[in-house]
Amino acid sequence: MSKKKPLAFHPLADLFPLLEGEEFADFAADVKTGLHEEIVLHQGKILDGRNRYRACLKARVEPRFREFDPKTEGDPLAFVISANLKRRHLNESQRAWVAAQLVNAKHGGDRRSDQAADLPLVSQEKAAKLMSVSERSVRSAVAVRDKGTPPLKRAVEQGKIKVDAAAGLTRKDPEFVARVVREVEAGTKAAEAMRQAHRAAIPAKVKALPQGLYRVLYADPPWSYNDARQVEGFTGTGVLDHYGDMTLDELAALDVKKLAAPDSVLFCWATFPLLPEALDVVRAWGFEYKTSIVWDKQRSQFGNYHDASAELLIVATRGSCTPVSNVLEKQVQRWPRPKGHSHKPDEARALIDRMYPPVAGKVDRVELFARGVKPKGWETWGAEADVKVAA
Repeated sequence: MSKKKPLAFHPLADLFPLLEGEEFADFAADVKTGLHEEIVLHQGKILDGRNRYRACLKARVEPRFREFDPKTEGDPLAFVISANLKRRHLNESQRAWVAAQLVNAKHGGDRRSDQAADLPLVSQEKAAKLMSVSERSVRSAVAVRDKGTPPLKRAVEQGKIKVDAAAGLTRKDPEFVARVVREVEAGTKAAEAMRQAHRAAIPAKVKALPQGLYRVLYADPPWSYNDARQVEGFTGTGVLDHYGDMTLDELAALDVKKLAAPDSVLFCWATFPLLPEALDVVRAWGFEYKTSIVWDKQRSQFGNYHDASAELLIVATRGSCTPVSNVLEKQVQRWPRPKGHSHKPDEARALIDRMYPPVAGKVDRVELFARGVKPKGWETWGAEADVKVAA
């Protein structure tokens, strides 16, 4: 095979990922027996057949070329997409990634690739149709394209991380993302890689449990759902996209008993599917179940058996700790749903303060697994708890 300057790849061809590793090695071994399909050139560059060309160079086989004919073969973009979709087994995330490379700022993206000037600009709707994916997936891919780190983009392109999960990762700390990608590249499934990354980050953020006895305890445990789902129409619904979960044994093992005064009350968030497990944890913490408050979220959410639009706030006591207030609160509370996955409404804490008014000059209440700024009159603990006190 004569030595010539290697041919460049057409930007349209580079929309699709190259074969790598064992997959390419096997392909090159097959090409060594002879090239069965010609490499297609357009504008002096390889439009289709990059892997065949690379395999020929590796196997020292003389490549065969032909020119792309727009008159008989139509639009070059449509030709490249059709050829690759027929030949390659790309998952939906990989197809969405290709679609995202075609979407420009005017139509819903901010394309920043080096090839931008050489690629046609299309809407998200058209890009989704071209690649046979949902517009939702394309939007997620555009988010990864514009905000993701290079290793994260590569993982999506190679089909190792689903595009919806990757879009969620663009909002995470770069070190967290890097750890997830490293684990995925090493062969760990994406859901498990995110679980490990969350777990690794927790010790650096969480201080020891508070010291002292509290009359009121309020908890929003990070229940483990074994859930890495991607629900059609929604992005980032998997628990692991948002926080580091804990197993039931890990939750039950927390020494919450030492925080509770002899006469104290626990308010603990739980979902209906995990109610039996939540009650086990409540008992392990030394409390006896009394009743539950139902939070009507006023917003539909997918469930396996019904529209899951409510959540439970378990009320349990240790010793004798009935409410101080003479006003009975409604068992069903219609509170607006706050922004952020799994965030609970501030109205719940206000309800607790009404049922068990704070004691002047004393912090007698603690919030476990707290998020954000510390409320006035409360102690807080958790990986996302802020030491600042609200005004």
